[in-house]
Amino acid sequence: MKHFIALLLLFCFTACSNNNHSDLILELDKNSIVSEPPTNIIFIPVRGCSVCVGKAFNFLKEHLDSDMFTYILFNHESQKEIKIRLHLTDMDLEKIHFLDNDITTSFYKTGISNFYPTIVKIHNDEVTVQVADPYHLDYWDELK
Repeated sequence: MKHFIALLLLFCFTACSNNNHSDLILELDKNSIVSEPPTNIIFIPVRGCSVCVGKAFNFLKEHLDSDMFTYILFNHESQKEIKIRLHLTDMDLEKIHFLDNDITTSFYKTGISNFYPTIVKIHNDEVTVQVADPYHLDYWDELK
């Protein structure tokens, strides 16, 4: 158990301390995800931490129509799964970006967590990456 906690802390520290934001912007641009600033890009690993992903899904449902947020979902079986799970329409699904597993790997190298939702804030060429793990669920309140 101690080894698991140490590994988890090391993973979180590595994900949170990665300041390679220029690579993140390049990956977003390469995948045609960058939108007009100011923007908040929310990466949600569907098969990640259930409490954290649940909080992210609640935020997504409440703010899906806002132009201030771009949603990227990955680690999922299908878009139909998301549609059923979140009670979304086909028009709602068009507002969400879905990443394939082969593309997702390139984002991990830029500080995006594969287990916790990650919030990327881009304002005036300043990029902030926040991993919304169980100890940082208050990040969702800060976005409102």
